[in-house]
Amino acid sequence: AMDKSDAKVRELEETLARLHVGNTRCFRMDATNYRRYIIAEDEQSALEYGNPLKLSRESFDRILVDPSCSGLGMRPRLRHESLTAGQLEAYPKHQINILRAAVMLAKVGGVIVYSTCTLNPEENELVVSSALRQFPLKLECPEDSPLKIGAHGLIGGTGLRSVEAQGIQRFDLDREKCFPDCSAFFCARFRKLRSFR
Repeated sequence: AMDKSDAKVRELEETLARLHVGNTRCFRMDATNYRRYIIAEDEQSALEYGNPLKLSRESFDRILVDPSCSGLGMRPRLRHESLTAGQLEAYPKHQINILRAAVMLAKVGGVIVYSTCTLNPEENELVVSSALRQFPLKLECPEDSPLKIGAHGLIGGTGLRSVEAQGIQRFDLDREKCFPDCSAFFCARFRKLRSFR
């Protein structure tokens, strides 16, 4: 796991220890600077946990991408006066860069889950649409089950087809399929189809 915030890395380490999770290591790194930690193909191919961290391309079976986002929809904080238009425009650019790194690191056939805690379609459906155009990915629909919660993704103005929107789970504050007191969040599950350099 990596995060650019020391505090978040410490918090994650404490949570992992409390839950007795032993298969995860945490690093303070900015995932948007992936060129610094993904090694070239002609370099040593083993995973190195040194300083600086070096990771081999196509070496992970599963990757969770939970990037920084605007947090629009986080309860009880529903007012966001401090967010600027520039910040809202910058989030999707960072998010797609982090997804690019995840695609480089995931094995062919590997799974990448993209998740945010915002209602903003530019950080959700539009990022997913952009990822589908730029990277060798396909969306995987959550299995239909009586336990499925959330709604499908938005279609209008997002660049997503109806079948793609069905592969997304969106938890809005006012959607009938969501829990009434739940904060907003968003999930999309991708499968990597072929190598990406």
